[in-house]
Amino acid sequence: MVRYWPVIELLTFLNFFGTTLLEIIAQKHIYNSTVKDHADFEQLNCCETSDDASYGSVKDPGLISAATEHWLLYKNLASLLVAIPSTILLGIWSEAEGRKNVLVATLIGIALRAALFTIIIKFKAPLYFFAIASLITSAVGYNTSFMASCMAYMADITSSGQRTLKIVFIDCVAGIGIGLASFISGFYLESEFFNNFLWLIMAIMIFNIFCVVFSLETNVFIHELIPICKCSYFVGMWKIFSHDPGNGRRWRLVTYSTALFIGGMVFYGTNYLILFHAQTSLCFSLILMAFLSASLALRYIVSLAFVKLFQTILKMANSLIIESGLLSIFAGLIVAAFSKTMRVLFIVPAFQFLGGMPLSVMKASLSRLVEPQEQGTLFAVVSCLEASAAFLGVNLFNQVYDGTHDIFGGLPFLIGAMLLIVPGCLVGFLHKNEDATSRYLFFPEESECDFGQQCTISVRSKSAPKIVSVPVVPHEDFIVVHHQNECETSNQATNGCLMPV
Repeated sequence: MVRYWPVIELLTFLNFFGTTLLEIIAQKHIYNSTVKDHADFEQLNCCETSDDASYGSVKDPGLISAATEHWLLYKNLASLLVAIPSTILLGIWSEAEGRKNVLVATLIGIALRAALFTIIIKFKAPLYFFAIASLITSAVGYNTSFMASCMAYMADITSSGQRTLKIVFIDCVAGIGIGLASFISGFYLESEFFNNFLWLIMAIMIFNIFCVVFSLETNVFIHELIPICKCSYFVGMWKIFSHDPGNGRRWRLVTYSTALFIGGMVFYGTNYLILFHAQTSLCFSLILMAFLSASLALRYIVSLAFVKLFQTILKMANSLIIESGLLSIFAGLIVAAFSKTMRVLFIVPAFQFLGGMPLSVMKASLSRLVEPQEQGTLFAVVSCLEASAAFLGVNLFNQVYDGTHDIFGGLPFLIGAMLLIVPGCLVGFLHKNEDATSRYLFFPEESECDFGQQCTISVRSKSAPKIVSVPVVPHEDFIVVHHQNECETSNQATNGCLMPV
């Protein structure tokens, strides 16, 4: 019996906790630097109705917010544009070399990012250095590649039936890490001590690297030199989505991917908007923002428990679990659209108690449609889709909110709720046309295989395919813990306006 230790889950929690803190500190530094360029004091409250809001020596408060937004946009866009191609290349390369090598390279890049940000903040370098540092360190994928590698590793060591719960588990711990970082920042953001968290972040990143090197087992062993960067890799990525062996795999992949992208835009965009609306319109203090962020993160614990309940007791199909989660998000957005007080806004996470399920279960459903040697490529593409959806969702919903705030501030939430109908219809169409044997599209032998011992998977190489043994997690050894996503987009409060990270 192979005993599974939750190394991947621990790495995910620590990584997202550290990177979220890093982005919040960088965001605070960008805001404070912008204030110093346009004002005579260092702190500014963005809420116009606050008692201590003083704009006496500020020439144009809106100019400060716009400048901060632009610098954050440049930094995030630089990360995304470089991370997407590098994530795809590393994901395909990991199918031959194993996930461990990619995880080590990605974590080294994240540690380098933390070191460069620390130097920029400590020496008060020009703000464009943040964009340069993001470009350099995203060459190994940043959080996009990290999540792709973690989920591909989990797909390698789990059976098709176990995979949904394990993918939700990884997203769950990532969300808890982001929520904890947001909660801590609410209490210490205005303190000068907050910048000292940079040293804690560096320690976390170094620990993660050693943890992967010495604690994570290599799940694929191919003793051949495979080039990391090849143009043909992108052709191979296209073949995954274009290949159809006759069981409807192609249109299922495209449909699930479309639903994931639209659902991700709404989920991450409205998550940011809830926090932004609370700070600007309802004048939440940083402490209240911390509690609101924590309550939004608690959705993932509840979602994990309900996925376990739906799968083991109610025997629900993945498509029905996705529909339940989308309905929960829909209800929360309707409440958020008409929230005029603090108490009503805090009810939103209660309505969205299943909001952590849809995206994670979609990713697990996609994983069950492809062959074992295609998991790295698939999750690389899925992670890029999710990161792109988060980036677009945050910026688009922010623009809609700015344009409609004076007319009806809840309109973006209603638009998001209406957009959720699209992935709901797509998933419903898949469920209606689902083949009863679709669970075993590529794994018909699973019903007879002892997953407490070992299964075999084939791995791509230049020569003839080789067969390697991969330990698979026994169902009874699964340990329930806790996950946002963000992807790598987290939405945090600064001394002034809330900006997308």
